[in-house]
Amino acid sequence: LHEIVRCCLEYVSFILQPLYAVYMKKYTSVADYLNDLDPRQRAQVEALRAIVMSADTQIKEIIKWNSPSYRYNETDCITFSLRKDKLNLLVHMGAIKKEDKSAEPIFMDSTGLLDWNSNIRATMTFEDLADISSKKKDITTVLKKWLTFL
Repeated sequence: LHEIVRCCLEYVSFILQPLYAVYMKKYTSVADYLNDLDPRQRAQVEALRAIVMSADTQIKEIIKWNSPSYRYNETDCITFSLRKDKLNLLVHMGAIKKEDKSAEPIFMDSTGLLDWNSNIRATMTFEDLADISSKKKDITTVLKKWLTFL
């Protein structure tokens, strides 16, 4: 039985390896990431990147978790999560604070943009470029407030 399981795992690994290479490309720069996006997705990401970068001059853009991510005061705090039908922007506190999923969020979001995953992690979800554009002011408000907690 052990040998059968081992052979099955080797076969699955052999089949999935090329798919993993195609669908899980390891990005080394934001430019590489952007170059792989279709024009609609790229426009969304570019618009949201501009909003994030305008929130504070100390924000630094990097690739982390295979997506554009942002650091503030050397703390990872904002990460893109691109899905086929939507774009998520995660705000978090990296490893500086312990996450508590049952605790109250660290601040009240008057914009309604944040979907809280824990006390120190939340997601903003956008359907398209028009959605991002219409919420630009609120996104900026949330990001500026978020940065005050880092």
